[in-house]
Amino acid sequence: MEMFHAYQSRLKPSEVPRLPIMNLPVFFQILPSCRNSFRTQAAKGTQIASDLPREAAKFGLDWEGFQLWRNEARQKEYPFAYSHEYGLRCVSLKSPSEDIPVCEMEVVRSEYTEYICTEHSVNLVSPGGLPDMRRLMEGPSWDIGELDLCSTEKSARRYSMRMSTTALILTQDNYFVLQRRSQRVATGMGNLGSSSAGAADYFADSANWLRGLFAGSGWVFAHAPWPSLSHWLLWKLLWPLKLRSSASSTERVSP
Repeated sequence: MEMFHAYQSRLKPSEVPRLPIMNLPVFFQILPSCRNSFRTQAAKGTQIASDLPREAAKFGLDWEGFQLWRNEARQKEYPFAYSHEYGLRCVSLKSPSEDIPVCEMEVVRSEYTEYICTEHSVNLVSPGGLPDMRRLMEGPSWDIGELDLCSTEKSARRYSMRMSTTALILTQDNYFVLQRRSQRVATGMGNLGSSSAGAADYFADSANWLRGLFAGSGWVFAHAPWPSLSHWLLWKLLWPLKLRSSASSTERVSP
């Protein structure tokens, strides 16, 4: 609720209606409506340079040092910290129209580590060590109250813009269906999350032969007795080895 009002009060007046669900901080580029359907089409775009290294310096923060510290901290928490997970980064979006019911997006490859250091770091707090991270991410418009969340190009200069899917389920009797995240996820352990969620994968969702390879791997994972095997392999064997390796390392990175 607090986050909803923080953004609502800072948006340009023309964009306030794009937060249609009261007290829920979900901004819609394309407002939902009954029987409004369209296709999505992704094309290869051009990478956009980040403004964060320069903007962080104004707050006295070494952005490259922060990235090193943030990713090392995540890698210590999980046996596989998604350092080699590649998703899609949206750098441009053209909304559908009545004449052309297609949402056109320009995308580039992105690393999960980019998401960890941006969207997943806005709530980090370290008095004397980190600035107000949301203020840094959103830029000067956060202070003057002129946020422009409709501009994908501007947002891509400060966020990873990782493409994902999220479903919101509201029942006819006014219940909002949420899920509680387990203790074995990469982010938000034990927190409440959306009704369902996922992310686009650069290789698995591509249109070349790699897509078939990943689809076959998915079939194996779905039909093999993987949960019991993976539990033992990842959490009983590899993670203890990783923890021991981290403890013996003398190299340290600080923000």
